[in-house]
Amino acid sequence: MNTSPKESRQMPTITAMTAEDRRKLDERIRDKHQKLRNKYPEIYGKVVDWIHHSVEDGTLYICIRFQDKTDFALEFSPQIVRVGTELCDSATGDFDVIRNYYKKEERE
Repeated sequence: MNTSPKESRQMPTITAMTAEDRRKLDERIRDKHQKLRNKYPEIYGKVVDWIHHSVEDGTLYICIRFQDKTDFALEFSPQIVRVGTELCDSATGDFDVIRNYYKKEERE
């Protein structure tokens, strides 16, 4: 009995990145992160105290409270369904899950 994968299912060979390609990728990632920081410049660098969410009149409210007693509030219209809430470690880029707070149950 042959248990090796079929020819069409084999993974393609992956070549290592050159130092120049890695430098370019790191630069693109750094630029993307800087754009995200600049999206809401008033909150960049603040320390989060707590996060609160609620639903009122069909609107989802998410409030991020900072230790300097300022709030960053997000409001979402209906039709948004939360399927999961998790804390992840993004230091390596793998987004390893540290803790699952909520996972929507799958119905069969």
